[in-house]
Amino acid sequence: MIDDIKLKAEQIRFECANQYGIDCKMFGAYCCLSEIKGCIPLLHGPIGCAFFPKLLPTDAIRQKVLGIKTQPPFPCTDLDEHDLIHGGIDKLKKALIDVDRYYHPDLIGIVLSCVAGIIGEDLKGVVEEVKNKVSAKIVITPSAGFTDSERSEALKLYVQDTIDQWKRSKKKRFWGYEKCGRLETIFSLFEQLLEPPKKVLDKSVNIELFGRIHFSDDFSLEINEITTLLNKIGIRVNTFFPGCTVKEFQNLPQAKLNVMRRSERSAKLMKERYGTDYIFDPFGHKYAGLEGVKKFYYDIAEYFGLRQKAVEVIEEKERELMESIKPICSELKGKKVAIGTSLIMIPTTPQFIQTLELFGLEVKIIFIQVKRYPWSEIPQEMLREVVEQLKHQLKDIRSDPEFYVDCDIDTQIEKVKEKRVDLFLPSMITDMGDCLVFESHGIKTLCYGWSGYAPYKISFDQIRILGNAMIEKLNKPIKKMNLFYLNYDRDKDRFPALRSDIPKIELHEEILRTLWREQ
Repeated sequence: MIDDIKLKAEQIRFECANQYGIDCKMFGAYCCLSEIKGCIPLLHGPIGCAFFPKLLPTDAIRQKVLGIKTQPPFPCTDLDEHDLIHGGIDKLKKALIDVDRYYHPDLIGIVLSCVAGIIGEDLKGVVEEVKNKVSAKIVITPSAGFTDSERSEALKLYVQDTIDQWKRSKKKRFWGYEKCGRLETIFSLFEQLLEPPKKVLDKSVNIELFGRIHFSDDFSLEINEITTLLNKIGIRVNTFFPGCTVKEFQNLPQAKLNVMRRSERSAKLMKERYGTDYIFDPFGHKYAGLEGVKKFYYDIAEYFGLRQKAVEVIEEKERELMESIKPICSELKGKKVAIGTSLIMIPTTPQFIQTLELFGLEVKIIFIQVKRYPWSEIPQEMLREVVEQLKHQLKDIRSDPEFYVDCDIDTQIEKVKEKRVDLFLPSMITDMGDCLVFESHGIKTLCYGWSGYAPYKISFDQIRILGNAMIEKLNKPIKKMNLFYLNYDRDKDRFPALRSDIPKIELHEEILRTLWREQ
């Protein structure tokens, strides 16, 4: 009986992660809004949609930047069958007033569920009617699956854009980085919240942070380092966003330049309205790795005519870093590593491989997973092109890794053992589940995303963090584990989900495929 209860608990946990945490635009909007201090996301939808965001821990922007340790509140209008037929306008009006009185926010962001998208109510009319009754400002986000406008493109465009980015193609980009509500929310905030500035600050820049489902990233390290180095060059950081207050967000138009890492559409809007120029890095590749971090500062400095000063400051910082990692390189030299990645190739860019090689490591294997949903919807010839383009990009690295596509977890373990790999670095998408299985087979595995390191972070110092994390893992014995989870069959195509007789995951994928992915 106890075993049955434990199994059910594990199954619920993993199925929830697969069914509800993947590509819901509403969830992306909730994350983005809650990363702005003084903003309360208000769900216009059923109570069930307000529940599942609570399954994940507090994200790193709230923890490390805003100093908020608790989960973001997510009040809800609690739409039901009656409202689907007759409308939920009255519930939304009441909720806006109640949220304003209870939380006293500076901003309320209306988040739409799919139910609200079906109803198709006059939300702008609601805001106009209520705005004089509340103290907070109000924005509306197009976060329902049924309100996917021209800002959303088919998933295959993401893959093509990735290929073109690697090829340094000049073709128009369609996707940016992600399309799960966050980009739409940033655009809505720019569109509805920003106003012309009273003054424009000379030699000033805004920097967009990566957010959503980043739980251990040391954003404070990145922010402090960027602020310090740009100040030495003679450039002022106006605002990092999200991870700012509502007032700081409203001050974005004061800056001369935006560095956008996800939403080019938002940057274009600010350029059209306020003349704010921008630099765009859509896939986290341009400024990845040691050379990429240097390029970040040189690009900004060159815009302001401060290239020579930037070279002085950045070369000094690089010398400091290289001196500090000498002991790390000495200890890691000659160690063998394997890497796991999904089709979202950010962890397996040439820059990340070069960072590993900087420590003297040898990359023996790269596992690429393209079978899992939603990538299974991509034409196979396009997936093959992605893999071949990655191999081409890595042709000049010192290592000579073997590539394996869509190996199940058991085959991966077998290959890693064959190559006598010292350390496995799994995909950032499924790394915690991978760690459990690999380490149960005696393979040391590092979830580097939980060490504070991320391949797309713009930071010299985090390179040292990665090196220290790998040394700590290699020097630490593997704990003997008899995990209950490992006694049961796993779904090999959807690891770490357990195999289920009830095809809930397949049904969910069919819903996503039909409603959101191919509009």
